Amino acid sequence: MGRHFFVTPSDSLAILAANHRRIPYTQHGIRGAARSMATSAALDRVMEKLGLPCYEVPCDDWKYFGQLFDSGKISLCGEDNGSIGSEHCREKDGLWAVLCWLQILADINKDTPAGSLISIDQIVRAHWAEYGRNYYQRYDYEGLTVEQATQVFA
Repeated sequence: MGRHFFVTPSDSLAILAANHRRIPYTQHGIRGAARSMATSAALDRVMEKLGLPCYEVPCDDWKYFGQLFDSGKISLCGEDNGSIGSEHCREKDGLWAVLCWLQILADINKDTPAGSLISIDQIVRAHWAEYGRNYYQRYDYEGLTVEQATQVFA
């Protein structure tokens, strides 16, 4: 979150990937990235521009991310609920994601004069200007009756 600004989980993952060289853990490069199918295609655009693979896995199942890590295909992953992970921990690591954002902010602002620091919303808006903006909406259909589910598929 920034001042009066919220970064969506999909944009956050894409921005971490786009700025991976600013993060000490990934500064030497990433092999690829993955996202859950309910996550927007923002990551896809970044990975395409980087010339790296991007994988889509079924929703909310980290075993697929783990398989991609184990096979050496990805270095970052995330899903629509804000869960972001990396090779250091084969699970959701919100603290690590926050530290990555702090490192991006520190690196972008290393030569910025005090009082005119580049903010989170400026970073996100610059990202949108370069990669475009993705909109998506998630619907959870738990508890539907058979008739309601049939209408959804129709």
